[in-house]
Amino acid sequence: MVVSEVDLSTGLDVAPFRVSTWEPSTSPELSVQDALRQELRRNARAARAWSAVHALAGGGGAGVALTAPVIYCGEYSCLSGALGATISLRQVSLQSKRLWTTLRDFLSTQSPDARVDIDASMSSMFIVSQGSSLLPMQEGLLIASSGEEDDVLNGVPPQALNSSQPIVRLASRALLSRFSQWSEVAAQHAPENAQENATRNAAQNRTDQSGKGEDPVAQHLHVGDSPFPLFNFSRSRAEDGLAEWACAPGAYLDGDCLQVGAVSMDLDVHTTWLLVIVLPAGTFGARAVRGNLSTERGLDDMDLYFFGLVNSYRASRGALLCGVVAASVLVGIGVGALVSRPLRRLSLLMRRLGDLDFAHESAEFVELHPGRRSRIRDVRELQEAFRRLSRGTEAFARFVPETVVRNIIHGDTTATELHVSRRQVTIMNSDIEGFTAISENLAQRDLLFVLTRYLSVMTRVVELYDGVVSEIQGDGLIVFWNAPDDVEDHASKACAAALAQQHAVGLLNAEFATLDLPHLAVRIGVHTGSVMSGNIGSESKMKFGCLGEPMKVAGNLQEFCKPYGARIICSADTYEEMESGKGFFCRRLDLLPIKRSEATTWIYEVVGRDTGAEDEHEAVETQSDSQASGRAASSLKPMSSVVSEAIRRSTSSLVDPRAQLWQPIRRWIWKSGSGGPTLADEASSVPADDAAAAAAAAAAASSRSASGGRSRSRTSW
Repeated sequence: MVVSEVDLSTGLDVAPFRVSTWEPSTSPELSVQDALRQELRRNARAARAWSAVHALAGGGGAGVALTAPVIYCGEYSCLSGALGATISLRQVSLQSKRLWTTLRDFLSTQSPDARVDIDASMSSMFIVSQGSSLLPMQEGLLIASSGEEDDVLNGVPPQALNSSQPIVRLASRALLSRFSQWSEVAAQHAPENAQENATRNAAQNRTDQSGKGEDPVAQHLHVGDSPFPLFNFSRSRAEDGLAEWACAPGAYLDGDCLQVGAVSMDLDVHTTWLLVIVLPAGTFGARAVRGNLSTERGLDDMDLYFFGLVNSYRASRGALLCGVVAASVLVGIGVGALVSRPLRRLSLLMRRLGDLDFAHESAEFVELHPGRRSRIRDVRELQEAFRRLSRGTEAFARFVPETVVRNIIHGDTTATELHVSRRQVTIMNSDIEGFTAISENLAQRDLLFVLTRYLSVMTRVVELYDGVVSEIQGDGLIVFWNAPDDVEDHASKACAAALAQQHAVGLLNAEFATLDLPHLAVRIGVHTGSVMSGNIGSESKMKFGCLGEPMKVAGNLQEFCKPYGARIICSADTYEEMESGKGFFCRRLDLLPIKRSEATTWIYEVVGRDTGAEDEHEAVETQSDSQASGRAASSLKPMSSVVSEAIRRSTSSLVDPRAQLWQPIRRWIWKSGSGGPTLADEASSVPADDAAAAAAAAAAASSRSASGGRSRSRTSW
């Protein structure tokens, strides 16, 4: 320690500095000030602090002192001593006991129906050292209590957890069980300055108009501030060491349930004491609990009264209720019948729609027509929605292969996403020879009739041989076999369909000749190869199709028909894929480089098919399935029956002259002759219906010729 002698009148040094060793005494007052000197900066200002709990001289028990430093310079750099004012903990305990007695007397003045007897065995007011940054070892010491004084060992009181008073010991355990540590107890802090103390005491000492004073307990505990942290615990459960200490519901009037409240008191910036009050829980809740019980009894009486009243009404209204229920059941059955019957029919139509069976002529679908729908609005709207759905799905199936539409209806996710797979497919590309010149020489309505009639029959032929029309390119068709569905012997079926189309074109030409319409000649190319098949396009637009070189090869084969004078040309791949024993006659034409590679391949003209194989197939069809399965007959349908069926289906609309297909013909007969050569000059006096009937008869003759006009020879050329 640096020491110098200073003249107090002038403040000047009168002796040289000297250095000596700082050796503080062991007194509690000086120890706490020395701890402050070490914790604070040397130039920190002087501060008061409470000392540690220590033994008093003369065996007077334990006490605590409020200390102040002795520093001539005003800073801890020149600390030379400490002053202290000591208070005995016994005095603090006596003050606690006086406060507890005041609280007990106040509570005893309550009305008899809400009063709970209080004694020292179930109530206490005690103070615990909550924490000190300078003296952490004294946390949890029992400073004072309103009960019997605990023994002081070596001048230090015991821990509150080890107190000889059971009520203090159990309350301390309850607090630490809830908050883990004394320093974590969420408590109310006392005022920090005297001005706040004076203001609060003045407010508490005021009396109201009736002359009644404030609560004397509130004068000491300052309950007017924010609420204390309150909780309850069961004394018996705490003594038994159970994990759950909370009081059982409804046990608040029992002396076993204790209420604990705590408030923190800051002695200085470093030291905090905790004031704890323990009272029977019934002290505060007895009146409320008894009032609650009284209210419940009143409510029970009201329940009994209203229950009897309700029973009397039930007895008088039982018959009316039964009548209402019976009427409701009858009305429900009637409404249910009106709703369930059309819904069952809609369910049947929905199942048929899933298989693309539109059943427009069925009795169930007829009920969807206007005037025959349900009288219930919701069901009627549902029927109309299904009718539009059925019509829309039928129209959609005309633009997209039926298999794709069926997969979409059945919820196949791949049917609505971009998806392709590698497949071996047979592709047909057909085109009408010289169609550009034909279209220039025909009126628009005549051209529409010829093209519609031709494409209708060609499409039917393809579908009867398990083909799928992918695109209609003006007068041409692009047809797939083995995509999207698996088709056995697809190369043979494609060639059989090509021969049937050529045969059907001859019958159509005979029909067109009766109507003075031009003759048609068709070129067909067939090729088999591996393609990428599936949904192709973009995220917003897509279609079903195939990608790959075989698509181009099929188009090239169709174009080769003209220089070689052939009607049907297939590639070597298709020729090799055709099963033997099908009766096809093919003529090898030439070796051409029709693929992208430099390698060449043979091309073949499909000339015809042995009709003996067709006769054999018809014979097999007349036998039972078990016999037919054991025969080696061809699996291909006879060409004559396919053409007859295709023309018959395509001609069904011609039977009725009022059909929509006849509208172009009726306008064509009535026109004045503009737009190219027509039948108007020769049939201007013929009624439209008679002319339509004549055209229908010509179409029917074509159908009969297809079914019964087959050549007797073994080969059809």
